[in-house]
Amino acid sequence: MTMKTTESAEITNSGTTMFDTKDVSCRVVNSLLKYLEALGHNVDSLVEGLPFSGQYLGNSLNWIPYSVREELQDRAVKVTGDERIMYKVGLATPKIKLGVPVCR
Repeated sequence: MTMKTTESAEITNSGTTMFDTKDVSCRVVNSLLKYLEALGHNVDSLVEGLPFSGQYLGNSLNWIPYSVREELQDRAVKVTGDERIMYKVGLATPKIKLGVPVCR
C-alpha cells in the first residue's frame, strides 16, 4: 500500500484514527471523486492532508481505512452543502462510468 507523506500521519475523526483496522475498497471513494469532478469541484483540495494521494484514492482496486472514507464523506458534505451526497453518488455511478453528464 503506497501512502502519501503528510505532516501529520494521523487525522482524528470522532475519536478514531485513520489507521483503524476496518478497511474498505476505494470503489466508493473513486465514485465520489468522479462525481465531485463532474460537478466542477476541485478534488485535490478534498484529499489534501490525507495519508493517501488522490491517485491512490482514485484506484478502485486499492483499500483504505473506513475512517478515511468517512472523512472524505464529511468533506464532500461540507463542499457541496448536501447531506445526501453519498446517495446521489450511488445514483450517479452508472452514469459516470458511461460518461453521461451528471445533474446537480
